[in-house]
Formats: sequence, C-alpha cells, structure tokens
Amino acid sequence: MCKMSILHNYVEIAAMILFGIGFTTLLLHRNMIKKIIGFSIMDCAIFLFLAAKGYIEGRRAPIVENGIQSVEAYINPIPAGLVLTGIVVSVSVTAVMLALTVRLYRRYHTLDIDEITQRCRMEDEPDIISIGDNAVRVEGQQMLAFATRSLQQSAALMKAEKEDEPDIISVGEVPAPVLPGKEAAQ
Repeated sequence: MCKMSILHNYVEIAAMILFGIGFTTLLLHRNMIKKIIGFSIMDCAIFLFLAAKGYIEGRRAPIVENGIQSVEAYINPIPAGLVLTGIVVSVSVTAVMLALTVRLYRRYHTLDIDEITQRCRMEDEPDIISIGDNAVRVEGQQMLAFATRSLQQSAALMKAEKEDEPDIISVGEVPAPVLPGKEAAQ
C-alpha cells in the first residue's frame, strides 16, 4: 500500500507556492521591474515543478558510462530537457522585457504602468480643430499649425465665394449628351 501525504510532495507544494507568489506579484504591483521579477519567480516555480516530477528516487541521470543498463535504472530525460530549454527561453524573454522597460523609462521617466498607459493615450489622441463648419483631426504640433492655417484659408475662400454668388441661379435648357460614334436621333 502506497502512502501519499502532503509532506511527500513538498517540492511540488513549494513550486505551487512560488508560482502563487510570482503570479500575485505580477498582478498586484504597478512597477514594471516588480512585474518582471514576478514573471521570473513564476518561471522558476515551473522549472522546479518539472524537475520534481521528472526525478524518481533511486534512479540516476541518463548518462551512459559503462554500457547500457536497464531502462529502470535512469530517470526520464524529457523533463530535464524541457527545463533547460525553458531556462534559455525565460532568460531571453526576461532580457527583452528589461530592454523594453529601459526604453519606456527613458521616454516617460517612470516605471509605473498606469502612468505610462495614461501618457500613451494622451499622445495617441489626435487634436480636433474646428473653424466654422469645418473640423480636422491632426496629430503633432507641426500638423496642428498646418491644419489651422488650411482651415482659416478655406473658411476665408468660402466666405468670399458666398459674397460673389447671386441669390438666384438660372441654368436654362441643358442639351442632351451625344455619345461618340452615334448621331443624335431627330
């Protein structure tokens, strides 16, 4: 009869607790560096869990030295390979996250994710210029000045055209169009 107790799986429990700590850190903190640390703690917890699941007591690592022994003498090499691959990917992703964090800090001078998001939204919102019945959406200071001048010029032209137009326009009779190659039927 196999005795299973909580103390028997202490490494898996430690991995789950570490994952919970990392996940909580990732969710609750607004600082981007703390979020990256939480993500790294979660990675380590997953690696610990996979290594614990791949280990079988009494067996050796699958390194053949003096000829092949029975399969039962070795542990499964797949979890160890997954852990090594995961570590490489985790370090790469962490490096990219840190590089992006440095770029964001240089641009916004803060690591608070809410403040960065607010500033990004303010930069992305186009300004709306309205002169008379005309309205134009513009982005950036140079475009703002250009759009303002253009709207002022078009408003002045429209005002000048309205002053020159007569109140009643008489068109008269308009002849029917003649298609090329066909003569008008009379």
